[in-house]
Amino acid sequence: MAASCSTGRRVALALLMAIAAVGCSSKIRLAEVGGTVTKGGKPQKNVWVQFALAKGGRPAEGRTNGEGRYKLDYSRGREGAPLGTHRVTVMTGGDIDAEGNEVTPRKVAFKGEFEVKSGVNAIDIELP
Repeated sequence: MAASCSTGRRVALALLMAIAAVGCSSKIRLAEVGGTVTKGGKPQKNVWVQFALAKGGRPAEGRTNGEGRYKLDYSRGREGAPLGTHRVTVMTGGDIDAEGNEVTPRKVAFKGEFEVKSGVNAIDIELP
């Protein structure tokens, strides 16, 4: 009997921690982030743009369209990136098949640092 009580407490504790984690991520203040990725002045399509807070945490990510434009998503149903200083990485590759699986590895094309402020952030990136 003691073992099942202990197991029940562990399950309850795990559930409480999961609920708390979901609640915390929904309280993070996000700002809209988007822009254009170019190389030699030409828009770059299908490249990944990732913003990761310098202090750590979940990154926000987006992929450029045919005009080289991107918009970041933080989590399912939440667009934007948290406020603060971000390490920004632009990557090529990462092609996705019909089932949604990434079938080619990503390669880093750019690394930099940008500040995300409250409101709308238009951050254009020129690749070397």
